[in-house]
Amino acid sequence: ARDSKTRSDMQQIKASMQLYYNDCKAYPNPAEFAAFSTAAGTVWNGTGDAIGTCSADATVYMRRVPVQSGGADFLYNAVDSAGGACTNAGGVNCVAYVVGADLFNPSPEDTASTNQCSTPALAGEYEVCND
Repeated sequence: ARDSKTRSDMQQIKASMQLYYNDCKAYPNPAEFAAFSTAAGTVWNGTGDAIGTCSADATVYMRRVPVQSGGADFLYNAVDSAGGACTNAGGVNCVAYVVGADLFNPSPEDTASTNQCSTPALAGEYEVCND
């Protein structure tokens, strides 16, 4: 049941990431993701994003940021168009991301090696990424 909730939460994060991308034309950089993922239970909106052209401050992407089962932070990585580190500043926008989580009872389909997310890879057993 805990793993099902984690999978469901990650799908909600994925949907929120797409809404953010639609507004900002970039995904959150790792520092931005860390800021809202560690504020689990609070609202995630565009306030404090590093994209100067994104006017999504008042837009709510998640009414309640989920907490990973077991209390660990979700893993996150994002890259720019060249596959390097992205900052969402000075035109170095995040164009791809992956969110990972460890599961209590992973199935073979849940391992990172069988996930559809290939770049950037994480150590999490279950991953979601931009399509």
